[in-house]
Amino acid sequence: MAALVPAKRLRLSHQEGTKLGLTADQITQIKSYMLRYMQDLARNSQGIVRQRVVAVACIFMRRFYVHLNFCEYDPRMVAPACLYLASKTEESLIQAKVLFHFMKRISGQHPIPILDMKQLFDLEMALMEELDFQLVTETPYDIMLKLLRQLQLENLGQPAWAALNDSYKTDVCLMHTPQTIALACILLACNVQKRELPPGVARLAVDFDQVYGAAMQILQLSARLPDIDAATCSAWIALAAQEDGTNGSRALGAPAC
Repeated sequence: MAALVPAKRLRLSHQEGTKLGLTADQITQIKSYMLRYMQDLARNSQGIVRQRVVAVACIFMRRFYVHLNFCEYDPRMVAPACLYLASKTEESLIQAKVLFHFMKRISGQHPIPILDMKQLFDLEMALMEELDFQLVTETPYDIMLKLLRQLQLENLGQPAWAALNDSYKTDVCLMHTPQTIALACILLACNVQKRELPPGVARLAVDFDQVYGAAMQILQLSARLPDIDAATCSAWIALAAQEDGTNGSRALGAPAC
């Protein structure tokens, strides 16, 4: 499994992005939009693309951009490639032609470029190389369900699940262990329902400072930054390409907008 990414490294990553004319908030919103794109694709896939695959794809994408920027690889192309790779690692394979079909199905809602077969396979290889072939990824879903049962909080499943899905809008998946994130989402669910965490949490081997920190990251970002649409995402990527002096994603040989 990949090591956690220090907060300092993530700040440096955002600083590199700001050299391309984007603010740290815009970089965050572009990544958040790509998550929403993958989630919408999954919702329109008739159950073929599972939520766990989306979660792993999001982690792949965030790890990929720790050292790279949007001008080197267009995130609108990277996101579907992450889904394709995640479907393999999660043993829930999506055929490339099926993935393209679902991308076209939501193209009215998300009018972004659609890859061809060569671009998809090239990006899949670029992803694996940048991730150093460390593709085994643990997500918090199973851990959270186990904790909800253990703490007798099964009725908080829905708000906890919503908080966990929101967590992928942030970098918490790179900074914290799955158990920390799972407990942070349960904490947020308790807050929504105006309930206290049960005494049983004291027996868990977790750093509660980390739990509260992760919960605050999820809560603050969800409250602070509005969602953007495909047009805004494309405009910001074009701005970065212009600042970089390119016409788009050099790695794909494809325009960034």
